[in-house]
Parts: sequence; structure tokens; C-alpha cells
Amino acid sequence: WLFLSLMKKLVRAQQEGVVVLRERTGRTIIWSVEGLHDDFRILARFPDLDRQEVPLVLGFLASGLQSRIHPRISIEEAPQ
Repeated sequence: WLFLSLMKKLVRAQQEGVVVLRERTGRTIIWSVEGLHDDFRILARFPDLDRQEVPLVLGFLASGLQSRIHPRISIEEAPQ
């Protein structure tokens, strides 16, 4: 993970996240990586989710990306 370029990290996080969310929710959730800070902190946006669903989806993404990419990854909702 640390040796990938910023663009490759963003693409990998996005691709892996789509798979994680489909596996854990049984549906396709539209989301986007809005930023990556300090190699591990991912900012995400969920345009089609109800506000109440966001914390659960963030948890799914965090645990999934930690197991698939790197254990130090964290994910937060991007500021509006």
C-alpha cells in the first residue's frame, strides 16, 4: 500500500470499497473517495444514502478496507 502512487491508492480504495459494500449489504452503494490523507485516512461521500445509514456504511468500509488493503486505514465522511 505505502509504495503505491496517490492515484493508485485512490482507485484501489474505490474498487475494493465497492466489493466490500456489495458483500456486506447485498446491494450496490454509490460512493466516492473524496480524499486520502497521511496514506491511511480516506474521506468518502455517499450521495444516495440516507443520513442514518452513513455511520453503518462507514464501519463496513473501514473494516473491509482494513482487511483487504491495510490495517491502519480509517474512513470518514467528507465534509459537505
